[in-house]
Amino acid sequence: MNETLSILFVDDEEDFGEGCARWFERKGYRVAQSISGQDGIDLCGHHDFDIAILDWNMPGLSGLELVQRMRESNPDTEIIVLTGEGTIHNAVESMRLGVFDFQTKPFPMGELERRCLAAFERRKLRKENTQLREVITRSTKKTRGMIGRSTPMQKLMSLIDRVAPTEKSVLIQGESGTGKELVAAAIHTGSSRSDKPLVTVNCAALPEQLVESELFGHEKGSFTGATAMKPGLFEVADGSTLFIDEIGEMPLTLQPKLLRVLEDGSLRRIGSAKERRVDVRIVTATNRTWKKKWLRDAFAKICITEST
Repeated sequence: MNETLSILFVDDEEDFGEGCARWFERKGYRVAQSISGQDGIDLCGHHDFDIAILDWNMPGLSGLELVQRMRESNPDTEIIVLTGEGTIHNAVESMRLGVFDFQTKPFPMGELERRCLAAFERRKLRKENTQLREVITRSTKKTRGMIGRSTPMQKLMSLIDRVAPTEKSVLIQGESGTGKELVAAAIHTGSSRSDKPLVTVNCAALPEQLVESELFGHEKGSFTGATAMKPGLFEVADGSTLFIDEIGEMPLTLQPKLLRVLEDGSLRRIGSAKERRVDVRIVTATNRTWKKKWLRDAFAKICITEST
């Protein structure tokens, strides 16, 4: 007897549906039956079936519509389609919607039971995978990829937990190799912007003359080699977080433009008179001592050392 497996039969041929239902009930399964697509949808609204066995050709809702609506209302229910008029087109359409199996009548009941058990195994596996992903996501959000139980490390994690949910711009200071980029990623992961990718740029890896174009973008023809318009990373990161690594290498001439973005989110592409506004959270990092007071005051500061 299988007490865990519940099956819904939807078929306008009442005798066929009843015969299938009785066969499965005798085998110990929990079974419900409907003779119309709409009744089947209504039953799914009150019960979470493991398997739904549907007829493709019925009055009212078509097989395609029935599968679509069942997918919307009960996405975890595995669907098996049985039809007296099987076509390749119908089979392809049903599989595209995630149907587990598509078979033509008549179909041996023993084989149908085996297909149901296989579908049930897939349902369980999908649920287990979903639960595992949730556990991994919770674990990742909790540790954010950072490992360590030392007192300095616990203090750092606590500081990240306080800063991450805010919209405050952040300056991360520390020697090379102490994990500044990892801290930046942890801040983004713990923020309300984590559903969008973290955008990263390393000022030390760019020629000085390209930093402005990379950050703020440029218009076509604004300088030699500007053969097309290019949005800057501030625009790319709109609605997300922009991590500017090694900000100490940023040319001094760009610091006023950075301050403008920090103050009200406004910027201009190179060669453009149009002012644009972006909603970007800025996280920066440097291995230098920050000397510009007006910029230093614009950031919440996190300091990390090799002992962390």
